[in-house]
Parts: sequence; C-alpha cells; structure tokens
Amino acid sequence: MKPSDVMSSSPAFAALGASARSALRAILEEVDVPGATVELSTAYFLEAGLSLTAVRSGVADLAALEFITVTGRATSVRKFALSDGWRGISDRAEAERRLAAARAAKAAQRPSRRRPATVAAKPSTIDGGNGRLPEGVRRSTWPNMPWESAP
Repeated sequence: MKPSDVMSSSPAFAALGASARSALRAILEEVDVPGATVELSTAYFLEAGLSLTAVRSGVADLAALEFITVTGRATSVRKFALSDGWRGISDRAEAERRLAAARAAKAAQRPSRRRPATVAAKPSTIDGGNGRLPEGVRRSTWPNMPWESAP
C-alpha cells in the first residue's frame, strides 16, 4: 500500500484544505518513502498548477500536521521529507486544533497591516502655537465649511 493511500484515510488528511492536498500530491510524485529527502523548487510547484500562496499555506499546514518535514530556509529550493507524525493524530478535531494553533503562531509573527496612528497636528508656525497671528497677517475671510464651524 502506497503512503498516499494510508494518508488519505487518516483524520489528519480530512482536516487539510485543498492547497495542502495539492502540495502533498506534488511532493508525493517525487518522494514516496517516509524519511527520504527530496529538493523541490518553487518552479516545480508552479508547474504542478499551484500558486505561490497555495504553496506557502499548503506546506505550512502539512508541516503543522507532521505529514512532511521541511528543511532549509524559505528560498527557491527547499528539502522535503515525508514524516509519520500525522499518525499520532487521533481525530479530525485534534488536527483542526493543531492547524489553528500553527496559523495563530504564524499570524503573531507577522507585522500588523494596520495603518499607524495619526499624529496630532503640530501648532502652526505662523501663529507660534498661541493662536495669534503676527502683525500684518490677516485671517482668511472665506466662509467656513459646514464641518469646520464651531458648535
């Protein structure tokens, strides 16, 4: 029986998303013996029909559920090896908890995409910050807009 047949009947496999299943399928085309290491490039996954986002999220999910071990930095070529750690997952709920914990840990490492807080307006250099205009400078005579009027 091939490793892919055993894997597909496991509760951990049932918790995988489509991108992780596609990444696993692409890895299994190159290596089918647990423990054997294979070097795969990003181009390999792209030729297999996966997008870069699918590769990143799929490989992260596979590593979180211990289907594979990944060595090397996130460069164009990484080493992948099949692992048997997924056999220790007893049910789908446990697999989903592991996935959620791995995703939360990854999200905590990412910088926030929020915009920085706005900086308080600096006092005008014309009035020196005291609200008075220098001698000879007049205030605008244009009417205020409705949102600028004082209550």
